[in-house]
Amino acid sequence: MGDFFSTVTNAAHELGHNLGAFHDGEGDAKACNPDDQFIMAPDDKEFIENELYSRNPWLFSNCSIESFKKTLQNKTCVTNKGVFFNNGEWMRYVTKEPGEAYYVNEQCALINGPNSKSCGAASPKTCLFMKCTDPNTGKCMSANFRAARGTTCGMYMWCIEGMCVAKDFK
Repeated sequence: MGDFFSTVTNAAHELGHNLGAFHDGEGDAKACNPDDQFIMAPDDKEFIENELYSRNPWLFSNCSIESFKKTLQNKTCVTNKGVFFNNGEWMRYVTKEPGEAYYVNEQCALINGPNSKSCGAASPKTCLFMKCTDPNTGKCMSANFRAARGTTCGMYMWCIEGMCVAKDFK
């Protein structure tokens, strides 16, 4: 079925191109280091726990943001509110984080197939290194998957931008 949440990251990356951003380190974004691994990095690299760049894949670099501002200056197409089908239906989709809508076992199934499950209990490491079972053998696979934003990583904790943080109950 493919890596559903990588698809989301790829969509953000491609949308960045559509909004005028180059890959970090290229074109108008030469000042931004691609090794910092922001959304517009030209390629992914394996995460190493506690490295500074481990939060960046959820963010656009300053170069990308400046490109967006330049592209969108005096444009009105993105400010048109449009007509939503039904406010109640809209709110059902925007009030949960993806990790709340898809628990870790469901994320594994989306990534590897229906027989794949999480390799263990929720932990802070899940936020950067989500490990799932091989759907054919049931053995734990070393994979470079990131848990979706809002995935449980401990009691009253969830993954936000690659970090396991306290869940704020308002």
